[in-house]
Amino acid sequence: MKKSVLLIDDDPDELVFFREAVADISLDYECLTSTDGEETLQQLIQEEIKPNFIFLDLIMPRMNGIDLLRQIKKIPHLSQIPVIIYTSSQYVNYLAQCLESGAFSVAHKVYGADATTALIKKIVD
Repeated sequence: MKKSVLLIDDDPDELVFFREAVADISLDYECLTSTDGEETLQQLIQEEIKPNFIFLDLIMPRMNGIDLLRQIKKIPHLSQIPVIIYTSSQYVNYLAQCLESGAFSVAHKVYGADATTALIKKIVD
């Protein structure tokens, strides 16, 4: 059974780069993507999707990354999934809040296919 990596990010370009990077890592991983945190939370709760890792953008409309992270960590069948905050934000207070709220780690977005692939590979391996 394939493992899956879920990216929740409102930037469509980032979704494309991320999908390509996951495809470059291994055939054992499937890349799931979403642009809407609220909708994805419902899919996770209902177990429509069951990712092994969640990469979560910090700044999104409707539900920001910290609020979504907190909701995920409250739900028993989701709480053990490693959630990686995947952001371009350098705001230190946000980063501390993410870790305090249960993030597995915080990864700063990198630009370029090779750098994105290396970053994801380091986390999922």
